[in-house]
Amino acid sequence: MKDLYNILGVDYSADSETIKMAYKSLSKKHHPDMGGNEDTFKEISEAFQTLSDRAKKRDYDNKFFRKRNSHSSKPYQRRDKGEFDINYNLTLSIKEIFEGKTTQIHYSTYVFTGSFETCEKCQGKGKTQNKNNFLGSIVYSEDFCPKCGGLGKKVTFEKYDLQNTTVDVYIEPGFPPGQIKTFQGRGHENPFQNSNGDLKLKVDVEEEESWSLDNVDLWYYTDVNLLKFIKGGQILIPHFSSDIIVNLPEKSENSSFEKVLKVKNMGIQRRGFKGNLYIKVKPLIPDYINQEEEELLKKLVECQNFT
Repeated sequence: MKDLYNILGVDYSADSETIKMAYKSLSKKHHPDMGGNEDTFKEISEAFQTLSDRAKKRDYDNKFFRKRNSHSSKPYQRRDKGEFDINYNLTLSIKEIFEGKTTQIHYSTYVFTGSFETCEKCQGKGKTQNKNNFLGSIVYSEDFCPKCGGLGKKVTFEKYDLQNTTVDVYIEPGFPPGQIKTFQGRGHENPFQNSNGDLKLKVDVEEEESWSLDNVDLWYYTDVNLLKFIKGGQILIPHFSSDIIVNLPEKSENSSFEKVLKVKNMGIQRRGFKGNLYIKVKPLIPDYINQEEEELLKKLVECQNFT
């Protein structure tokens, strides 16, 4: 049986969005019209058609995981510890990173249905004792039971059922985007240890037009009219804590076509340290000017300071 997850290059715990993104990337790379291999493209498409359909995915997982686990002689201690974990991406706005966020996330977990029988060879211990002759002496050693793979039991799989799960999560203010928050025991059921895997929640930050985040520093981008950019004046900043007013200085002789203002301690707070707020100001350039405005500009550029 083909490993469809491996074909798409995703974890067995990948959610629907991760599967979709992997498919889009691979199908573009291997599309025959782009010089890709037709058989590879077909294999990727078939994998996505199965894993993107809830019913087809459930049927495939039941067959695949039952076969995979029943033929595995690896002891659980040597398995991938993240095999029963669920990876979930949560995207927050910069404001939510600044303030913190309480929300609910919804996902599906696999619940095991089957039975267990005590391993006859190791009597449920998961280990067997070996007797070896070493330089004329009898040496005893323990190893994982070759019959049950160290589980101490024989697992008979019947099926995996999908179960809808809801978890309340709290992302504290200043949580670093890109890092993972772990919720123990909220992943897939692990029939080998009578427990559950973990929920691995990765926090991403949403791209915004007016705001960006640089570690603990906030950046705000704004335009002002040409007169204010040259002569200076006050600017209202819609900060997440409350609106603030900053003073834009008059343009100096050697200053560039943009200005950066700094407001201390108005950034993200993390581990007792607070970042700064940086404001990048540019002159407003209209996309369209009418005839009257064009005549005014023509007169303006004839002036000494604009030539």
